[in-house]
Amino acid sequence: MGKQKRKWTNNEVEALHAGVKKHGAGKWTLILSDSQFASSFDNRSNVDLKDKWRNLTRRAIREQSNNREKVTNPRRCKHPPPHSSKKRRRKVDEEEELVVFKDYHKPRITTRLRRGAHRNTVNQARKLDSKEVQSYIENLWRSFPEDKKNSFTHLDPLWYTWYSCDSNKQKVLSWIKKKDIFSRKYVIFPIVQWGHWFLLIFCHFGESLGSELRTPCILLLDSLAKADHSKRLEPAIRKFVLDIYSYFERTEDKSLVRKMPFLVPKVPQQRDNAECGFLVLYYIKLFVESAPESFSITDGYPYFMKKDWFSYQGLDSFCKTLDFTCVDP
Repeated sequence: MGKQKRKWTNNEVEALHAGVKKHGAGKWTLILSDSQFASSFDNRSNVDLKDKWRNLTRRAIREQSNNREKVTNPRRCKHPPPHSSKKRRRKVDEEEELVVFKDYHKPRITTRLRRGAHRNTVNQARKLDSKEVQSYIENLWRSFPEDKKNSFTHLDPLWYTWYSCDSNKQKVLSWIKKKDIFSRKYVIFPIVQWGHWFLLIFCHFGESLGSELRTPCILLLDSLAKADHSKRLEPAIRKFVLDIYSYFERTEDKSLVRKMPFLVPKVPQQRDNAECGFLVLYYIKLFVESAPESFSITDGYPYFMKKDWFSYQGLDSFCKTLDFTCVDP
């Protein structure tokens, strides 16, 4: 017989709600490591928190649905139409996605699937987690020619999440130092915040901050620009970059590092609430293939990153070529 699961206490449930409100759904490691909540969970794992949160959201959705039916449909049909249970299950699943991936820092902004919108079985099936994104990047990286890879390096998506916890900052910065990012033209760094994937690109960090030929700058690619995440992310990202310069004992004027250009190109946007991870992978592929040897932001860089940077047909074709077996179960 399998190991019997322990029942959740009211104190644990309250701590889970408070942790999600503070850090967002999906940040189970961060919640468990937060001293505010750590003592409330009795040897719970990331999986325990994830499963409990899923059950809580499903229960809340069922209760909301039942309440709506009582008000709007007092006379219930004894024999529901064929397949109605499947349609209801699909609707609950979509509503659950809205609850789980809700932006808790700005609750009114959510990404809702358009009714009747076409689903591609590859792109829109589900969101990618950090392990999957890292595995796909490693696989994608092997496909790039060596001369391209010499100008680039990439960082693990989990590092930014771990950096957000004070006790992990020095460890994460030491890992980044081993990547020797100041000797590379571009540093590719996918990050996830509020259940949404972004792509950070650090450009020419090894160059002089006053260089006009190779301008050090930060690019943030966001497939959900209407949510205006960049304004909330920018202060934390700038602090992260400043910590990197300090940890590497760079001699650059810190006031100039704080003023480093932070650019948010208008890139093609996601078509549903699960596509952001796949778009980040496609952004990486196209950027590595297209980035110039040098650039100046006074010339309007990044000039090739626009709303029509690529077609969705190209994105769909790319997703179909991904090797889904490269992710360990």
